[in-house]
Order: sequence, then C-alpha cells, then structure tokens
Amino acid sequence: MTIRALIKSSNMTQLCMVLMLGLCTVWLGRSLYEVNGFLHNYYRFENLLAEISSASRETYRAALEFTSAGDARYLERWKQLLRVERGEVPRPEKAQLDPGETLSLAALADRLEIDAPTRASLRSILVQVDMLNSMTEAAIILALGPQREGSTAAQTLADRNAALRWMHENNLARLPDAIADATRKLGDTQYAELLTHLGEREAPLRWTMLAAIGALVLLGGTVLGNAYIFKARVVNPLDQVSGYAESVAAGFDPDPLRLKHRDELALMFASLQRMKGTLFSRIRELKEAERRARKSRQQAVLARSQALTSLELAQRASHVQDDFLRRISHEIRTPLNAIIGMSYLSLQTDLSSVQRDYLAQINKSGSVLLDMVNRILDFSSASEGSMRMERKVFALPYFMELLRQSVAGTALEKRLLLNFTLDPAIPATVVGDERHLEEVLRILLDNAVKYTVSGGVEFRVVPSDEPATREGVLRLTFVVSDTGPGLDSEEWKKLFEPFSLGDESMTRARSGLGLGLALARQLVNLMGGELSVQSAPGEGSRFSFSVEMDKADRSISPVASSEKTSFSIPVRPTVSSAFFSQKPDALEVTSESTLLEGQGDFRSAALAATLLTVSAAMPVEMLNGQGQSPGDGHYGAEPAAGPADMGASTAEGPSDQSADMTSDPAALLPLTVLVVEDNDINAQIARELLEQAGLEVILAANGQEALDQLENSAPSDVALVLMDVQMPVMDGLEATRRIRSLGFSPEDLPVVAMTAHTDIASRMDGKDVGMNDYLTKPVNPEMLYATLEKWLPGELRRNPARETPSEDMGCLDLQADSPLANAAVIKTDNASSSSEDGSVSRLQAMQARMKGQHSPAINIEAGLATVGNNRKLYLELLLRFVEHYGDSPVRLRAMLRDGDLNAAARMAHTVKGVAANLGVDRIHRLTRMMEDALPENPLDPGLLKAFDIEMGQVLEYVQAIDARASETKSGNLQLAEEHRTALLALLGELPKRVETDWGGVEGALEALMSLVEGTPHAGDMVAILAAVKDFDTAGMAERADRLREKLLREVA
Repeated sequence: MTIRALIKSSNMTQLCMVLMLGLCTVWLGRSLYEVNGFLHNYYRFENLLAEISSASRETYRAALEFTSAGDARYLERWKQLLRVERGEVPRPEKAQLDPGETLSLAALADRLEIDAPTRASLRSILVQVDMLNSMTEAAIILALGPQREGSTAAQTLADRNAALRWMHENNLARLPDAIADATRKLGDTQYAELLTHLGEREAPLRWTMLAAIGALVLLGGTVLGNAYIFKARVVNPLDQVSGYAESVAAGFDPDPLRLKHRDELALMFASLQRMKGTLFSRIRELKEAERRARKSRQQAVLARSQALTSLELAQRASHVQDDFLRRISHEIRTPLNAIIGMSYLSLQTDLSSVQRDYLAQINKSGSVLLDMVNRILDFSSASEGSMRMERKVFALPYFMELLRQSVAGTALEKRLLLNFTLDPAIPATVVGDERHLEEVLRILLDNAVKYTVSGGVEFRVVPSDEPATREGVLRLTFVVSDTGPGLDSEEWKKLFEPFSLGDESMTRARSGLGLGLALARQLVNLMGGELSVQSAPGEGSRFSFSVEMDKADRSISPVASSEKTSFSIPVRPTVSSAFFSQKPDALEVTSESTLLEGQGDFRSAALAATLLTVSAAMPVEMLNGQGQSPGDGHYGAEPAAGPADMGASTAEGPSDQSADMTSDPAALLPLTVLVVEDNDINAQIARELLEQAGLEVILAANGQEALDQLENSAPSDVALVLMDVQMPVMDGLEATRRIRSLGFSPEDLPVVAMTAHTDIASRMDGKDVGMNDYLTKPVNPEMLYATLEKWLPGELRRNPARETPSEDMGCLDLQADSPLANAAVIKTDNASSSSEDGSVSRLQAMQARMKGQHSPAINIEAGLATVGNNRKLYLELLLRFVEHYGDSPVRLRAMLRDGDLNAAARMAHTVKGVAANLGVDRIHRLTRMMEDALPENPLDPGLLKAFDIEMGQVLEYVQAIDARASETKSGNLQLAEEHRTALLALLGELPKRVETDWGGVEGALEALMSLVEGTPHAGDMVAILAAVKDFDTAGMAERADRLREKLLREVA
C-alpha cells in the first residue's frame, strides 16, 4: 500500500467518525432543547399559581384591615379617602387599597402552553378570584357609607360595623383558602405531567449520549492508529533519508538504506542516491578547480601586494615631495622678503645708474623667485586636492589690462607686439574665480612672451562654441597665441608633465621649473575646463580653454571718473635703464594693438614720442614709480577698476588726471583707520606705518573694544579696519561678524585681516564672516600700502599734498618722487615714546651701540624691514619686547605648572607674532612649535630650555646696547655693592639649600629680581629662576655658577 493510499483511507475513516459524532450531537441537542421547554413552561405555570394565591390573600387582608381598624384610625382613613374623592388633596400614586382594582390574570394564563383540562381548572380558579374581588369591593363600599358633608363619626362607625357584619354573613374569609387549595392541586397535577414527559425522553437521550461517546472513542482510536502508521511508514523513513542526506552534505559516503516498503520514499531515496553520485563527482572536479584557482589566487595576491607596496611607496614619496616643497617654499620666503624688501627700499635712495640697475635686477630676480615659490605651493595644493575655488565679481577689461601690464615690460624689451581683444558680445563684468584664472593666463602669457623671439603675442576672450550647462551662465573661451618656435608631437606628450621644460636646447638659457603648464592644466580642470594646445614647429603655439562664468547682477564702475580718458596701473619693474640708453628706433603700434609700456628713465611724453609712434586714437599711459599688481592672493569682492574710455587722448603728453594717478601711498588723505591688535608691539608697528602714510589711527586691544569704538562713532568716522584674527576676549572673526550685523557693509567699511595663516581655508573663514581682504604677518609695508590704496574710497584715495621727510627721525633717505618717500616719515606728534628727551637720548645711544653689536638670536635686517628701516622705532619696539616678554619663560612655566594650557598657548601665540615682526627668528620658531603643541599636548622640556636660552641671549643683546646699562655705571655698581654680598651668598648656598627649602629659594630669587633689573645680570637671574621653577637642578647650578663668576670678576 502506498503512502498516498494510506493517507486517503485514514482521512475517510476519520471523516465518517466525525459525521457520526455530529449527528449524535445534533440529536442530543434537540432532545435537551425540548426538555428545557417543558421545564420553562412548568416554572411559568408555578409562578402564575403562586401569584394568584398571593393576590387573593392580599385582597382579603387589605379589606379586613380597613374595616377592622380602631375607631380613631378608621375615622382618619375615612377622612383621607373623603378628601381624595372630593379632590381636595391629590390622589397618591399608589393607594394602600384600591377597591376597584382587578387582577388581569386571565391574559397571563392564555400565554401558557398547557393542555385543555389544566386550562379549564385554571379558569375556574380565576372565577373564584374575581368573586373575591367583587365581594371585597362591596364590603369596602358598605363600610364607607354615604360620603356626604356633615357625616358624623358615629354614622361612619356604624357603616363600618355594618360592612363587617356583611363580610361574616357572606363567609368572605373562606374564599382565599379555597383559592389556595385549588392552586395547590393544580400545581401537583402539572408537576406529575412534567415527570411523565421527562420519563418518556430519558431513554432516547441516554442512547444518544452513548452513541456520541462511542463515536468520539472511535475517532480518537483512528487518529492514534493513523499516527502510528504514519510514523512507521513516513516519519521514520524520512528520518533515515534526512540522516543520509546530512552525511552526504557533510562530505561522507554513507551506506545505502534498506527500506521495507516500495513507496514514494523509496523512489525519492533512489533519486537521492543518484544525486549523491553526481554530487561527489562534481565535488572532485571542484576540488581540482579550487586547487588550481588557489594557486592562481596566491599568485594574484602576491602581485597585488607588490602593486600596493609600490603604490604606497609612490604615494609616500609623493607626499614627502609635496611636504618638502611646502616646507622649503615657506623657508625660502623669509630671505626672499628681505631681498625684495631691502632692494626695494634701496631703490628709493640716491643711487648711481649702475647701482640702480643692479638693484632693479636683484628686485626683479627676487620677484621671479617668489613667483616660483608661490607656483610650487599652488602646484602642491592642487596635487593634493586641497585647493578651493573662489567666486567673485570682477571686470574683464580691467582684468585683461592687468595681464597686459604684467608682460608689457618684457614684450617691449624684446620688441614684441601685444594684441589683447575682448569680444564685444561679452559683458564687462562676470562672476568667477579671478585669482586662479589670472594665474593660468599669467603662465600662458609669460611662456608666450618668454619663448617668442620675434612677432607678437595675441590674447583673445571670445564666446565659446559649446553651449552653457544652465541659464544665466556664460561659457567663455580664452586663447593665447604666439609666433614662437612651436612644438612637435613628441614635445606635446610631455608638455603638461611636472618639471618638464620641453626642448632643453631652447630652455637652457631661460629660467623656470617646468611647473607652469602642469599647474595651469590642473587649475583649468578645477574650474571645469580643459587646456588644449595646437602647435607645429615654426608656426607658433595656440593654447585655449573654455570655462563657465556667471553673469554679474551688477556692473563694476571704474575708479577713474568719466572725464578721464586714460588710466594707469603700476606693474613690477621689468625693464632696466640699460635698454633705454640704447635709444632704439621708433615702434609703430596700430590701433588694433595695445600700447606697450616702458619704465626706468621713461619719464616724459617727449621721451615717449622718441620711442613710440602711436595712433591718434591710442592714449599714452605713463608709469610713475613702482608697485605691485593688485589682486594677488586676496579674497572678497574687490573694487576692481576698468578703463573708462581708451580712445580720447593723444601722444603729446600725459594729462593732468593721469599725473594725479600716482601709486604713492603717502598721497592718501588723512582718513581714520581702526587697528584691532592685542599685542602692543604689533599695534605700534601698524600705527607707525599708517601714520607714515598720513592716516589717523585708532587702536583697540580686542574685538569687543573695536565694537565699542564703532558703536560710539559715526559711520563715516572710520574708513577701514585692520583686524587681527586671534585675540582674547573676542577674536577677529567674531568681531567682524558682529560689525556686519551692526549694519556696516563691506563696501562702506572694509575689514582687512592680519593673520599668520596663509592657507585658503583661513581666507574662506574670513570671507564667510564678511572680511574684505587679508594681510599676512609679518606685515610687508608695500603690501600694506597697496591694500590701503585698494580699499579706501576712490574719491578720497588721492592727495596731491606732499610732506618732506624729517631728518631727525633716523629713517632712510628716499627720493622725493618714490612711492614710499612720504611713507618713511614718522610724525613726531604721534610718536609719543620718542618725544621725551630721555627716551630720545637713550635711543640715540642705542643706535650708536647697535652698529658694533650683533646677536645670532636677532635678525636685525628683517626687523628693520618690517618698520620701514626706522631704527629708532625698531629699538623702541625691541625695548618694549624685553620689558613685556623678557620674563615670558618664567610665566610660561607657571602657567604649565598650574595646568592652564590655554593661557600658555595664548602666551606662545603672542610672543610668536611679536618676535616675527622684530626679526627674533629663533624665538619665533620656538613659540610656533609651542603653539602647535598646545593646548592638546604637553610641551617638551627641551623646548622650554631652548626658549630660556634664546630669551636670555635676546636680553643680553638688548642690555648690551641699552645706553642705560653703561651711561651710569657707577650708579649701577653702587646699587650692586649694596646687594652683591646677599646675592653671592644666595648663589653659593643654592646647591645645598634647594635640597631642603626649594620654595624659599624661589622666593629669595624673586625678591632679588627687582634688585638686578636693568643690570647685565637680569638675563642670568631670569634663567636661574626659570630653572628653579622647572625643578632643573643641573641647569640651575650651571647658571648660578656662571653668574657667581661674573660677580666675582666685577669685584676683582
């Protein structure tokens, strides 16, 4: 028998048992329902009989109680009923006795399910009940008597007695007992009939229940039997097959099963057996394939590991290279600042033509080297992906004029023609990344001018043939073409590779790192374009790229008024006077080209006419002095200027307006500048430089003071704010944010940051809060004056009045027409520290001693360059540095000992900034390392010791040149004589005393510090006290012995 047939027969058997059980249950339920109906009808009949008997007895009792009551109570009830009948009082809802009420029991009897004899007996009983009610009512009426006015109590009582007699005569008391007997007999009869009905149905019910129990037992037996059979025929074989399958799945080869029955499970097991054989054969094949794959994978892993190692080494080498480039570039900046700054300042003095030419070449070479350093930094940032794009509004004509002037000198030197063209369909103002776009085009134009021997260079800005990606966007194509030697296909391949210079035979005599085009391509890619080149040997080169720029919502008005016909933009000196001494033939520049400019001795329109033959429609643009192209390294919305009208002047000479357009920073009107700087020395440097430019200065020590100054002043009182970024109380970023919230817009009140951070993230932070520009510390005077010229209001930017330099200020002797001639003047009414006779004599004496003194701890040249070579100002600032920060090692150790790392970080930051401005390079480097470590990490003790030593050397140098240390030597000796014994005694017992009384030693040294102040021993005492505070026993003993020897030599 198969499993399917077994399951079918089991299901049929169970179905039959369930049907039988259902029939029995239905029959049993029907019988129980009939019995329940009999019992319910019986209980209703019994309740009716009990109600009849109770009602009859209650009726008789009420009538008897009314008529048999005492005289007084009867009279009272009689009067009450009389008032009710008359309507004098309301009838109660339910009176104690209602003679006219009848029992409606007949209707209730009709609803009972009883047979006819029983119903006839019940009706006879109801007749007796009606009789009882009628007689009771008659008795009560008789007892009430005539209800009339004036009835006396005797009459009423007589009526009551007559009613009682009537009730006895008619045997009224017999009727309730008769009714009760009748109802009892009727109930017994009905109960007997109920027992008869139940007896008739008892046997069918018993048999039905037995049949249902039997069906239930059979059903249970069938279920158990089926379960046993199913377990034996299905479950057990399935367990065997499952165990067999698990063994196969585990990789074993079990013995075949022997099943007793030939059913579906046996067929399934046979299929399983066949599947096992196929599976094991496939497993053997897979193992072989896995072995081969493992071998291949091992080889691939080995190759991948080698590739990853090579990639890691390459990335590490690239990172090290980029890091090295950044570090060496930053380190090169320090000497470059001195080279460029000092050569620039020297050019302002009286020099011979040869000296001026030499210094001009030095300045030019330094500027070229600085451009290379900047290019290296930009290339490193672009390679690492850390360079961020900027977007601002700028004027394309002005932008192109700046580019033209950047290469005009070299082009004139090589007798090349320049053709700069802006398509008329392009709007004058756009929104884009001006700084990086300028850098790309400078690279392309510089290369074009550098490698072009004859002919010219053309620069065009035209609409792109490719459509823009969205509305409101311009897609512009920038094209730089030259008539140079051109490139072949082999040179194209390595043209954009870093440090590739192309044909070495052509570039050997030309400077360059080979980073320009590589950087240009990266910058163009970051701007969303692609730099392409078309070139052939002997046909020149054509570089082009297309970038998208937004349309400007507003136009930028030029700085020059509408009446002026030309404008002048200063450029770096690139043409030496040797070129002009050659007096070349005249060059003709057509109206389609742009005028090329010269410098050096090119001072008048008459001399210009001997060199240039210009179309009448072209203006002559004169350059007076030297300057720097604005816009380098700045952020914010710059007030860019453009040419108002390029075709209205002639070559006869410069106009009066053009003569006023000088780049001299001393020509600024005396506007007010708010300097926000927490460091007194840095604030004084900024103040002196600004006052030298003829500006009035307001100082604020932090951002909160700056806000208070601006809130208490009119909007026009302050023209510009120089804002330090990192300050206590409120930093520069928060102060600028609040200044903008007060209603001072960037156009009305420019804010220029002064910060030591030059990264793009710091610039963007300043831009986000509303800063217009930034200056890096130490502040370069030239960049400061250029920034002032750029951001001060155009109509107030120039002042034709000039001041003559004061000879007693100790400044450089500059030419009267140089850009910094007036900037080198210190106004004596503002230099309060030099106005006192004692201070002036002291500074003069220090200047004399300064010539023969040198210190490795101080870079005097760099410090002098920061203050415009003003020696007196520099010495005054150096004295203030020693006065304010000479004991900074001691205070720094105290802060570290107290755990105030934030205060220590602020101290290191302050000393770092002042030291950078004064040329104290070693202390600047040490405090920069401290600031980088604090406040997250503790300071290295070796770093603190080095800081002690360097500060001691600075103190020694200042004390050596300080006139007060030697002008009154006898007074110092007299002061030292009074305390020398105590100091020698303390120094002699220091090694022993510190073992038992360290705190006492520290207190004694601090007490003696005031006695040695101003003496040559102050630096040694500071170092000894610092060693004591740092628990440096060896250092303390060494410094104490050195000071003790000095004191003993003085005694000898």
